[in-house]
Amino acid sequence: MKTHLKSIILITAVIALTACDSPTKRLQQAQALYQEGVQLREQRRSEEAAEKFLQGLAVVQRSKKTAEVVELEGQLCDNLGAMYLKHGLFEDAFKQHQRALNCFKQTADSSGMMNAYRNSGRAVRAQEQYTQAKQYYDSAFRIATFIDDKAMQSDLYLEMGRDYYMETGNFAKGIESVNLALESGLNGNDTDIAHMTLGILIITRAKTTRRSSS
Repeated sequence: MKTHLKSIILITAVIALTACDSPTKRLQQAQALYQEGVQLREQRRSEEAAEKFLQGLAVVQRSKKTAEVVELEGQLCDNLGAMYLKHGLFEDAFKQHQRALNCFKQTADSSGMMNAYRNSGRAVRAQEQYTQAKQYYDSAFRIATFIDDKAMQSDLYLEMGRDYYMETGNFAKGIESVNLALESGLNGNDTDIAHMTLGILIITRAKTTRRSSS
């Protein structure tokens, strides 16, 4: 009788554990970790946010690759990459953004691909791989144009003017790009950044022109 009772308890425990570790439960757990990570990121607690994103990815890796799981994996990777970039881990950041890009391609998520392309551009630009960065920025801009995401278009105009054209010495193109950002409509601090960047570009171009003509 005792043996039979122990068997019943053991079977019940196994069923309970299996139910707790069902695909639905795992997805919910990973989603919760992702949301916690996003909140921590918004609070600028980047190391803690990265930990949550890593935990979420660990759960996702044990899950069946449904479209919903793949989409969540992409979001986790893209956010984790941003945390790596913030802490100067440029190669790791690039790997995560590329992993995110692959996930978003599988789910045909245009917005996700756009962000992953942009973030990949940031990661390689930080390593001074400017030609490759331009390719990723251009890919992000094409998608932003296709889905008519004007906010992203404005952000990309500004970012390319500041982080690509200015860095590569194409000041005229940088001025054009930042002006397009201002015309497209920026908000808050981005407007101040655009005006500051524009000023630096104009002054730097003038100095370069004087040196060339002297």
